[in-house]
Amino acid sequence: MRILVLGRTGYLGRHVAGHLRGLPGARVSGAGRTPGHGVALRIDLGRDPVGR
Repeated sequence: MRILVLGRTGYLGRHVAGHLRGLPGARVSGAGRTPGHGVALRIDLGRDPVGR
């Protein structure tokens, strides 16, 4: 399961991301307010990734 945590570098986001990483099969990515916080992502809201 892919999970995107917004605000991962903040107080709450850091704790949430840490707990989510402990879930079996979870792939956690994070994003913050500046380009240096997190990974660059391309988000396609018009497609269902399962139905490709």
